[in-house]
Amino acid sequence: GKVSDTRKEREKLRRAIEAAKAELSRDEMTLRQSLGKEEAEIFRAQTLVLEDPELLEASEKASGDGHENAAVAWHRSYQAAAAAYQGLSDEYLRRRAADIQDIGHRVLEALGIQRRQVPHLPQPGILVADDLTPAEAAGLSRDSVLGVICLQGGRTSHAAILLRARGIPAIAKAKPVFDREGVSPVNGTTTAAFDGESGKLWLNPSAEELHQLRVQKEARELETARVARLSHEPATTTDGKTVKVLANLGHPAEAADALNSGAEGVGLFRTEFLFLNRNDVPDEEEQFAILRALKEPMDQRPVVIRTLDIGGDKLVPALNLPSEANPFLGIRAIRLCLERRELLRTHLRAILRAAHGGNFRIMFPMITDPHELREATAELEGVHAALVREKKTHAWPIPLGIMIEVPSAAILIEQLARSVDFFSIGTNDLTQYMLAADRGNPGLAQFHDSLHPAVLRLISTITSSAHEQGRPVGICGEAASDPIAASLFIGLGVDELSLAPGLIPKIKESIRRIARKDMKALAAEAQELATGADVRALIGRKL
Repeated sequence: GKVSDTRKEREKLRRAIEAAKAELSRDEMTLRQSLGKEEAEIFRAQTLVLEDPELLEASEKASGDGHENAAVAWHRSYQAAAAAYQGLSDEYLRRRAADIQDIGHRVLEALGIQRRQVPHLPQPGILVADDLTPAEAAGLSRDSVLGVICLQGGRTSHAAILLRARGIPAIAKAKPVFDREGVSPVNGTTTAAFDGESGKLWLNPSAEELHQLRVQKEARELETARVARLSHEPATTTDGKTVKVLANLGHPAEAADALNSGAEGVGLFRTEFLFLNRNDVPDEEEQFAILRALKEPMDQRPVVIRTLDIGGDKLVPALNLPSEANPFLGIRAIRLCLERRELLRTHLRAILRAAHGGNFRIMFPMITDPHELREATAELEGVHAALVREKKTHAWPIPLGIMIEVPSAAILIEQLARSVDFFSIGTNDLTQYMLAADRGNPGLAQFHDSLHPAVLRLISTITSSAHEQGRPVGICGEAASDPIAASLFIGLGVDELSLAPGLIPKIKESIRRIARKDMKALAAEAQELATGADVRALIGRKL
């Protein structure tokens, strides 16, 4: 309806957009932990849409000119933006309309308007819909939804990507089949079957067709069960190189699933979840209690605690971070912590206290050079000295590592190795900085590839320099969960892989099928190519 105080409505809209951003940040982190990079980047891309000043300006103009309330003005603006995308000739860009609809719903929900609800299936069955938004796809129950048939949509839509990653079979563009068969997708009960890999759909299949499909399904389930059984065995190549496979976690509650999936420890515990989706900063006791909860399930398995990695695309309202023109090149991660020393000291105190009696390690993110490492290490030593004075039990000495995400750190490995015990490569950021390509920009998709020859050469430099100094190198970036990339990283000399727990059985199985010497030769050949696509084509031919 019409309003008189348009300034108040604009403020309501801005608050709703910030709330939607925080929700997207939380969902992105959850997906990154449970599914992987590609799926999580979907919500990162949606955050970029929310940051589009034209969308906000259009809403505020509608509110100011027409005295419309925040919800009406926002609805008008995002629907117009979605319609503009749907009218484009490029299919990839047309699919972004679903993302705009999704963020539109999120902001409306923050304004108190309930979004569309996916219908509850009274018994397990196949869900038929025109299309799904990414949020709807991410929220489906695997217990009740056996599969999804989208009448519209596309195989490469964000909803389709999320469904595949969650193990929910799905096909798209099925409307022509329903029309041809004369079957209504909404009225009555219809028996349907489909193959999510080939996209073939059967409506009211014959008894023989159903039998054949069940045989195929059982064969796939047996193979999945075999891989799951072997997940607790070491990942050893055919020529005897054992690669440690660990889990990336964001909460102690995920530890049990990680161990069930065959994780040999935690290669990356993301502490930023402690700070997200709240209006205050957790104190030392709260951080200590949550981190300590990791110790019992992990026993003496290694647990790498990454210190606070906030900034860039991770928003924490309670920290009141200043707006930056280029946040990925700004004050984030260890840079932020060294600007706010009390925040870092409280954080390190909680980690050291929680580490007592376990096998914890500390890892600083986004180290740029030895000076920055010395500054961070001095804070760690200062916290240890304070805890000694206070007679508070804590772990000391504690193994120390750093993330290699900034190219300068990769080049200075030899110097950095004198002060740390291990390295872990963050492939997402290393690739972004190496190729000067914002990983959230869809127009630069060809550069969002950790298998680009330039990145491979840098990883090769990192591993050889680190090994000369007797330091192990792991990869905790999401590329570790890609069997093709993981195989190549082993050829480049990487010692450990850390990834989302649900993907560990598949990665371990892929490692057991390769020989390290073959991967070494393949990695050398890959480094001579021109693009990431060339590298993937080479591996496709050789593996």
